[in-house]
Amino acid sequence: LLDSAALGTQYVVAAQGCSIGEGSQVAIHATQDGTAVTFTPKGGAPINVNLNAGETYKYAGSSTDLTGSSVSSNKNVAVFGGHECAQVPVGVAFCDTILEQMIPTDKLSKTYVLAATKGSQLAFSASDLVRVIATVDGTEVTVDGVVVATLNKGEVYEYSLPANNGSIISA
Repeated sequence: LLDSAALGTQYVVAAQGCSIGEGSQVAIHATQDGTAVTFTPKGGAPINVNLNAGETYKYAGSSTDLTGSSVSSNKNVAVFGGHECAQVPVGVAFCDTILEQMIPTDKLSKTYVLAATKGSQLAFSASDLVRVIATVDGTEVTVDGVVVATLNKGEVYEYSLPANNGSIISA
């Protein structure tokens, strides 16, 4: 979890798509009274809410993947994205709740070093799902020095990182 000094006012959301339960979700937590928030679901109209310290605005996207949605506020907020019952990869016969705190866009890096998990003997879990989400238009994404995509704000590049491997992503 990020402490209050690491929070911000601008976020791009990472979630997960699928249509089980409430589906893809975003939660925005106010840390101060009088926090004006604009949540713009990917492909939708902006939603404006006012929150006081300790209050939360939750948005559930059902079958819509909320990855790439944006949050802006006049005061620092904590933003979480995830899914009530995610299938990773989509189509497996079971699901898990996933939840991750978003990093404010002004605190993101341009280079990330990834290490894959050990994986398992099951074919669908022999790799890790990696999702790169652009926070600005014209983001060029490289994986291990090779350009793999040019994305606009909110767009996603996704790939599988094989078990026991690593990768360097730059944007």
